Amino acid sequence: MKSIKITNVSMLIALSIVAGYFIHFPILPQAPFLLYDPGNVFLLIGSFKLGQKIGVLMCFITVILFALITGQGGPYGALMNFVVFPGSDYMYMVNDPLELNIGIPYQLILLTILVVYTFIFYVPSLIKLIVSKHKNRKLKVS
Repeated sequence: MKSIKITNVSMLIALSIVAGYFIHFPILPQAPFLLYDPGNVFLLIGSFKLGQKIGVLMCFITVILFALITGQGGPYGALMNFVVFPGSDYMYMVNDPLELNIGIPYQLILLTILVVYTFIFYVPSLIKLIVSKHKNRKLKVS
């Protein structure tokens, strides 16, 4: 990579992290964990300007740094952000002569796998944690 390209990548990553850190709000009031942050806009601009591979690399670096700096979303939020961005990047940038739109099935398959994994492994442990806290609360009251 040339030094100008490295500078562009680092500036766009920094802008993405700063925008995500300072500007985020819930999309739906009923689901406060679904947050909108405009950080991916800078990554998409970088993907258009520098290419898809560098766009995915920028997304990977941004997701890791954002998770380490803020902890917002946890590992599942970071993983979902990394899965969704390359699919949308591919969907917008591919000049597909057959108009297959490969980005949409890519996203659907990966997100389905992640949701199934979450329901199989994460939700039962979360339910056990909630039940144990509820039992401890009843013991303290009586």
